[in-house]
Amino acid sequence: MHIRMYSRSPAADDLISGQNAAGKAAILESRIGARQAWIGVLEPFAEVIERNGQSVPQLAHFIVIAAQGMKYAADGNEDLLDLLAALKSSILCVVGEPA
Repeated sequence: MHIRMYSRSPAADDLISGQNAAGKAAILESRIGARQAWIGVLEPFAEVIERNGQSVPQLAHFIVIAAQGMKYAADGNEDLLDLLAALKSSILCVVGEPA
């Protein structure tokens, strides 16, 4: 969901942080799914990732947690896009691909 949609919602904090049991379960499920998707994307680069001191699951977990944390820290949509671009560059460095 777009950051502007979150910020317009009267329950934005609850939506983002999962303040109830259903919200927390949904966030966890989303995180697990995203981590599995990233593992699939990163698997072809496993050898390079391991040479750089990480396992594929570790890097996938980091990516998901970092990206989710950015939505809390971003000062708006443009800032979020800048943060995600920095994360992308970092990932590309770890997998040995040019940015």
